Amino acid sequence: MPLLILFIIFCFFIGLGIKIFIISLSVILVAVMIIVPAYMIFLEVNRTKKQIELPAQEKKILPSETKPVIVEKRIWTQELKNKSQNKIKSIIDKYKINLQIASNKCLKVNNYGRVIDSGWQEEMEFFLKTEVRPLLSYYDRIYLDANIYNVFDYINTIVSEKKNVEILTPYEYEQKCADIFIMHGWNAIVTSGSGDQGADVIAEKNNKKIAIQCKMYSNTVGNSAVQEVFSAKKYYNATEAAVITTIGYTKSALDLARKTNVHLITDKNITDFILSFEVEGSMNR
Repeated sequence: MPLLILFIIFCFFIGLGIKIFIISLSVILVAVMIIVPAYMIFLEVNRTKKQIELPAQEKKILPSETKPVIVEKRIWTQELKNKSQNKIKSIIDKYKINLQIASNKCLKVNNYGRVIDSGWQEEMEFFLKTEVRPLLSYYDRIYLDANIYNVFDYINTIVSEKKNVEILTPYEYEQKCADIFIMHGWNAIVTSGSGDQGADVIAEKNNKKIAIQCKMYSNTVGNSAVQEVFSAKKYYNATEAAVITTIGYTKSALDLARKTNVHLITDKNITDFILSFEVEGSMNR
């Protein structure tokens, strides 16, 4: 009997131990199933957070498009400002006559003495965009944008220096060029417009005959004028060919003129061009 009681007690404790073991194991398994995924989620969130923060850190280190502007503002000395200002002014000065002609077309005075702006502001903006900005460096453009109204004032100043720019019709301009030759003893005539075969003026003196094309442009003259007057030289059996314009010439026009021996001059140096033949004639005597 005592042995039976002891056996029952032993079995009880064994059964109790198994239950405790099973319960403990279940608790451990549940804990592992909860804690391990939670820990993995924590690691993933932390890793993602670092990836998100990395571009922000890099943005502070790596240069951006706006960073040079900020740096430039810090080191923008008066010397650099003056350099950009002078560069912009020098470009504008080259187009002084063009701007004067353009302003005369855009700025009109009505019957009551009031100036009417018919596109002058837009013309200045177009001029800066197409003729000035392409010639500027990155930082010169920053200066231009920051001082755009001062640049407008400068353009208006140089335009007003000669308000009475002579505006002629194309035929009047051709006649004006011919008159200068006549004043220096040349026989010069204006051809008949259409059918002129590329020459607006034919000037002759001694053994020289010049086929001349006159271009009263507000922009630089290109290749076509050189090609036309070169053909006119052959058509009129001229010894020389020349183009006269109010402004200047494109690089391609200058290159073509050198190859075809066409003289490219402006109306400001017509006299010097004419006198060069006088000197040449005296040397040949």
